[in-house]
Amino acid sequence: MRRWLRSLGPFALGCASGLAWYFFAKAGMPDETRINAILTASLTVGSILTAFLATSKAVIMSIRGARFMKQLTEAGYMADLVNILAQAVYGSFAFAVISMVGFFLPLGTIFWSIWVGLAVFSGLSFLRVVRVQFKLFMVAGSPRQQ
Repeated sequence: MRRWLRSLGPFALGCASGLAWYFFAKAGMPDETRINAILTASLTVGSILTAFLATSKAVIMSIRGARFMKQLTEAGYMADLVNILAQAVYGSFAFAVISMVGFFLPLGTIFWSIWVGLAVFSGLSFLRVVRVQFKLFMVAGSPRQQ
């Protein structure tokens, strides 16, 4: 139950952030002169995060034969690891897509609420993957695993 609940963290905080923006930040819409810069920068960030996470997935899967990876599989954590990576890749890709779509749609409170929610979700998902990846590399580099 605890693992399942923990996996909802980025999603729940992303939804909460988007809703908070919708209800409380109507007066704080981005300045018209800065919208293109904001969307361009967020499109770049979303694309870079997606590429980094896809590369992370390849790196983690390339060490699949290691003893600790077999232990993760036997303990049932490999599905969690794949889910964490997939969630982060999809979130970063969705953030890049919504940033690109923003160039072509009229931008209102609903758009910026979705944008803020996806920004928080993709950022937190990315941080979770990085944290897990550092832990995996620390275990892989320990003398007991070699």
